[in-house]
Amino acid sequence: MVTSVFAGTIAFAGTAASQELPAVSEAPPGTVFNQVLRGGPDGTAVDVGIIKRGASANQLYNPSSDSLTLNEGDVVVARDGTQYLVPAQQRLTGSTGSIGPGATIFQGEQDTRFVGFTSETLIGVDSGGAEGETLDLNQTIPSDQDTGVYSDDGTRDGNVVIVQEPRITRVEILNQNGQRIDEGGSVEEDEFVIVRFDVNFVGAERAEVFLIDPESGSVITDGLLTREEAIEEFPDSANAIRNLVPEGKNVDAPGVGDRTLLNDANNPSDTFYLIQDLQEVEKAGDYEYLVLAEDDEPFGDLYVNGVSQSVAFSISSSDDPRLSFAGDNETLVQGDFATYEIDRSTAGDTHVVSIAAEDLRT
Repeated sequence: MVTSVFAGTIAFAGTAASQELPAVSEAPPGTVFNQVLRGGPDGTAVDVGIIKRGASANQLYNPSSDSLTLNEGDVVVARDGTQYLVPAQQRLTGSTGSIGPGATIFQGEQDTRFVGFTSETLIGVDSGGAEGETLDLNQTIPSDQDTGVYSDDGTRDGNVVIVQEPRITRVEILNQNGQRIDEGGSVEEDEFVIVRFDVNFVGAERAEVFLIDPESGSVITDGLLTREEAIEEFPDSANAIRNLVPEGKNVDAPGVGDRTLLNDANNPSDTFYLIQDLQEVEKAGDYEYLVLAEDDEPFGDLYVNGVSQSVAFSISSSDDPRLSFAGDNETLVQGDFATYEIDRSTAGDTHVVSIAAEDLRT
């Protein structure tokens, strides 16, 4: 549960602490906090992932499966670097928190605690997409709840929430040249890949991405890299990595399932990236990347909706590139048009194709 966070500005004594910091209650709705400074601005930094859901003063939400305690005097840091003081201790139980007016919630969302509304039953507002429907704040959000705007007085002037469908809108694999690998395509075993995926629900629930071996059903976590590790390990692809993966947007190694992913304030969706070195995968063969809402009980709030998407590909053994001619193009005369393919090559690579002098006959 989340205790109240009081409004106001608090002044610290001391050098760096002499700054006046606003209380966390003054943070705009939708603010994402990704760090806690324990004991004050000069304290030890701890990475976190919590979001302010709604316009009320005290609606902090913790989508992670781990509980988090904020102590009096701690400072939470927003993604843009703005610091806010925590004036009283509060414990944010994993995957739960308070939801207030102005928040976006999702079909199938559980563990919701609504505060700041004048009624326990909200009414769909005109032209809001849910006209005539009701939303019971004492129940789990039904997986088939009509999407749209709901209000405690039936109008947009009341206290409202927005119901959305949780969605994964894109999952794609990029090779080390930044080229997209089509469904069922292949990547060489000595390369790395970047998985890029878009989700809209990470303010309420964690998103997870896994490399799956369909034959065994096992999850492969070997070779997971941070952005910085990938740049260091693959210097020839450093510029491609910097251009493709924005700072702070990749899922950190070693445990994909242990990371909380949060979207920026008010964005309907966000894009995240996984970097994996395929050299660490034991064998060539068929694989798939699976993106889903967290399914670990009791924190799988959205998984009841089956929110998931996958893309299949294969890892092929690394050999030198090979030139393959169409059957009727094996013997050519000057002026003929030759059709050929280059196998065992990475999409985006450049090759010089030539005819050796000893193969020319006059």
